[in-house]
Amino acid sequence: MADLTLYKGAAPLNVRGELWYMRYYQDNVSTLNNLVRKNPNVEPKMVGVQGHLEHGIRTRFEWTCLQEDINLGLEKGKINVRPRWSQVEKKDLAEEMEWADEKPNRVIIVCSCPSQIDDDRSIMRQVEAMCRGRANVELTFSEAGNA
Repeated sequence: MADLTLYKGAAPLNVRGELWYMRYYQDNVSTLNNLVRKNPNVEPKMVGVQGHLEHGIRTRFEWTCLQEDINLGLEKGKINVRPRWSQVEKKDLAEEMEWADEKPNRVIIVCSCPSQIDDDRSIMRQVEAMCRGRANVELTFSEAGNA
């Protein structure tokens, strides 16, 4: 069978091979398992803030890898609750928080966030500020220097 790889740009970035990724993955595993430990009826949703195509390359690749690895963890029984997934523009993050507010068992985990969109390098701080004071929002995104 022919190779059906369609991506023709630069070689894909192997985020799993970077020093920060395993800690980042484990943070998300622990967050999911702790949520279901505290509330067996929890409905978690992993939310990613969509990054800039040029500046958000790690955000793009970590999102896909995290989905694959969380699903693998579920299959192997290392993760005890299956999350929903949603990737949104930053301006739509408030809608995700509203979704979490609609029912008491809902929690969003902002697991992916770019450090920059266009010329704005304060995206992570803006997301942190939006989520401040919300018990039904967890932040697990990684940033430079966390390795």
